[in-house]
Amino acid sequence: MQSILNPKNTAMKINPKGFYLVFRPDEYIESFEDVFTDVKSNLNDIKDIFENGVYAPEDIYGLYSSKSEALEDAKVLWDKILKTNKMNGFDNMITPDKKERFARFLNELIQISNKYQLAIPFVEEVVVLNSKYPKTIEYEIDEETGELMAFWDPD
Repeated sequence: MQSILNPKNTAMKINPKGFYLVFRPDEYIESFEDVFTDVKSNLNDIKDIFENGVYAPEDIYGLYSSKSEALEDAKVLWDKILKTNKMNGFDNMITPDKKERFARFLNELIQISNKYQLAIPFVEEVVVLNSKYPKTIEYEIDEETGELMAFWDPD
């Protein structure tokens, strides 16, 4: 049986003190850092990656001892992800515009929280919508759980 990670079935030589992982695209990839992982320090980093739900070889595109080769493949995959997402109208990518809008939102949230003395102890997910297509966003509180939920019309 041929290995996806080593299709020629030859011995792979990896320096355990410094190698690189490139992950296959999936729905959770939001930034280039989700595709390319620089594993420099030790094998404990790899142990952490695999214990957090990565199942090689399905999730891993490749293991590399050369940073330049890993970056080259990761950039090709990242460009494909951006192109596919754009074609599908899916825009969850972290962009400078979204970072800036989120930073402004956070500053205003701090002011509102202090004004009304309301704190949000935990936020599981933040969705920064595409600013080209403004939406009306409404919030409701689930009376049973106390969760704050946001609603908006999809595209």
